[in-house]
Amino acid sequence: MRFTIKTYGCQMNVYDSERIAEMLTAAGLESATDGLGDVLLLNTCSVREKPREKVISAIKQAKAGNPAIKVVVTGCVAQLEGDSLLAEGADLVMGPDWYDSLAETLFSMDATADYQAVYDGFITDNPTFLEADPRATGVSAFLPIQKGCGNFCTYCVVPMARGPERSRPQDDILHEVKRFVSKGATEIFLLGQNVNSYKGEGGISG
Repeated sequence: MRFTIKTYGCQMNVYDSERIAEMLTAAGLESATDGLGDVLLLNTCSVREKPREKVISAIKQAKAGNPAIKVVVTGCVAQLEGDSLLAEGADLVMGPDWYDSLAETLFSMDATADYQAVYDGFITDNPTFLEADPRATGVSAFLPIQKGCGNFCTYCVVPMARGPERSRPQDDILHEVKRFVSKGATEIFLLGQNVNSYKGEGGISG
């Protein structure tokens, strides 16, 4: 199978899309260089209405151009509006805590199968983060050190879309920093909904 990824929204989604591409490639899929390929993955943002509208439009355009294409929606809109996205024509909807099973799920899908959704629940005791396997990078790299948020502000959907606040283990962060540096990165941007509230052992100072 060949795949294409379209990313909407924040740097966290950019990072996730890069990791997803690495996982799919490692599983034997190929990145499409012409057209959309066999799988179109839309990594979504729910902060504003316009990105959601773009996702719906992308689903319909892809299906109109190739009814056999598998459209996968990931990210915050997937977590919040899974059923409605399936109704719009998505074949698979997957929330942010389930990406490590994406390749396996794609291989198990049958062309005639019913629509599928994997977007329920959050892992709170054992947070999952996608580990980078960069083959090459530029001067700058993104690196999540936490996910979710525990503030539950009335105007924000992050706790519902990304789950409660969870900090990444410090050893994992340092390991990934070294991998980026080994590929040429000299500037690392730490990502999180509120990086100042990082609760891993040792904090982020020093």
